[in-house]
Amino acid sequence: MDRSDALVRARQTDVDLLPDLKAAIARAAAEGKPYTKTGGNGVYERRHELPEAFHAIGKHRLAEWVGTLLDREELVMAMVDGSKLVKWLDVPDGPMASGEAAFVTGHLKRASPGQQDQP
Repeated sequence: MDRSDALVRARQTDVDLLPDLKAAIARAAAEGKPYTKTGGNGVYERRHELPEAFHAIGKHRLAEWVGTLLDREELVMAMVDGSKLVKWLDVPDGPMASGEAAFVTGHLKRASPGQQDQP
């Protein structure tokens, strides 16, 4: 079995993976299934919905990467109607950030092997 993709992922650095994390968070917000930095809807707790490269990343490392994207203002934390907390992650021009949040209900799927998000 060809495992060259796994070897490439194993050699990826934080800098290499940040755009993929940002794209996955943006996609989830646009689909009405936004992440939070930590907690029950945190990126770590729901990491199996992210591309496979993130499945084995530790909790603190993922939170640190989200923090880096927030510091760079590539991600923002937003509040939605009926909430008293600013907690939902999105890109600055995304639906959560612009107050157009539309949450979906139902089952959330695990990421498919080889899933890639487009930035």
